[in-house]
Amino acid sequence: MDFLVVGTNLSGVLYVLATLIIIIPILIVLISNKEFSPFFSKITISASILCIEIGLLMKTFIIKKEGKSIAKNIGCVIEFFISIDLENT
Repeated sequence: MDFLVVGTNLSGVLYVLATLIIIIPILIVLISNKEFSPFFSKITISASILCIEIGLLMKTFIIKKEGKSIAKNIGCVIEFFISIDLENT
């Protein structure tokens, strides 16, 4: 039962981390008027999506243990896998 509480808190932390990974470089660009390389942009977006995806997977396992439907979460996970694949091509 402790895993459910830790997993829920950790998925929330991963969502916040993903948001910060996107927002901090945007603020740096707006403040300094200097652009980042396309490689750095691709890495930050991929890292952000990966954090969201890990959080979704953790939440899916928690929902499955509770006996609820996981179809919506699995759809979101597949969507993020496709977005990472399309971004890297």
